Amino acid sequence: VWRTESGEELKFPAEIAPDSRFVLSSRGNSVLVIQPRPAGARLWDLTDNTLRDLPGEMGAFAVVALSPDGMRVATGGTTARVWDAGRGVVLSLTNSRPVTVLAFAPEGDELLAVQDNREGRFWSTLDGRRREGAVIKYPVPPRSARFSADGRLVAAALDQTARVQIHYRATGGYKFSVSHSALMFDYGFSPKGEYFAIAGWGDLQARIYSTKDNKDYRQRIVHESGANHALFSPDGRFLATTGFDYKLQLRAAGSHERIGPVIEHNSLIESVTFGSDGRLLATGDVDGVVRVWDLQPLLPAAIAPGNLDSKSSFSPDGRLLTTVQGSNQIRLVDVIKKKVAATIDARPPVTRTVLDVGGRWIGQSSLGNGAQVWRLRDA
Repeated sequence: VWRTESGEELKFPAEIAPDSRFVLSSRGNSVLVIQPRPAGARLWDLTDNTLRDLPGEMGAFAVVALSPDGMRVATGGTTARVWDAGRGVVLSLTNSRPVTVLAFAPEGDELLAVQDNREGRFWSTLDGRRREGAVIKYPVPPRSARFSADGRLVAAALDQTARVQIHYRATGGYKFSVSHSALMFDYGFSPKGEYFAIAGWGDLQARIYSTKDNKDYRQRIVHESGANHALFSPDGRFLATTGFDYKLQLRAAGSHERIGPVIEHNSLIESVTFGSDGRLLATGDVDGVVRVWDLQPLLPAAIAPGNLDSKSSFSPDGRLLTTVQGSNQIRLVDVIKKKVAATIDARPPVTRTVLDVGGRWIGQSSLGNGAQVWRLRDA
């Protein structure tokens, strides 16, 4: 781990056991380190580079979740527990059966645990007690669960099906379900929780649902060969969907009307990302072509060679975009000036690039070959 503002490396303050697993908190302030032998776990606090031992013997578990603030760990399996590093206590979930799926609520004070009898129940992470009166009954075992950002709703992808069920968190009551006739590739809530989208293959559609209505209101977005991505913009105004027809469709999240022409690539679009303010949209295909679009009035803002995938990153102001050419060449694209601003030869193979919040640093990680940080004015 490196501090992006200084380039200082934070070294793990102890020996790391082989085959350890790592989970980063959603706020980026701590890392859960799970070691198999001897069985146990620690929280690495990145703010002061210290380790917090989780109380008690962790033992074996099947599923794990880390709270948004990085201070609580939930483990499930035969026994379900919450490990609170801040208070130095471990709580066993009362009246719990074996647990197969875990998800923390956005505020971290409550936990959804789906049990082996396909029932989802809510437990307090403060005292380990189950909240009575709220039970979600799933028809088949879920494989994952996600809360909406406002915490009102919880969605679960059902195992071995192309279906997602959405329930009210407060009561556990059923709201609606969404499904595809075959495989489902992606699903999620809009930032404010008013819409829900899924993308799948089989009925060749991506769909938008209004979470405000009690009926199955939907806007279907047809892709000729099936949809593979559905992504809301950070400001919640737009929904971008891509398909195996090499096309991207952009729609207004509120009216569901298509905005501008259909965007086409000459090969499969494998990655889509929005700039932080929702104005810019970048698409990257398997042939290494990256296109950056200004969503108003939806005209190409830049076309840059390189591969856009999980290796790529926008700067927070949306002005700069990193792409990777080959295994080690990082290209920094100035989206406004529509040109490559810098080329960096990094250690191969590059697996991830990132631009810091202040737009001063660029970092990269390479598989088995360490990581590097550059100051942008030097790059």
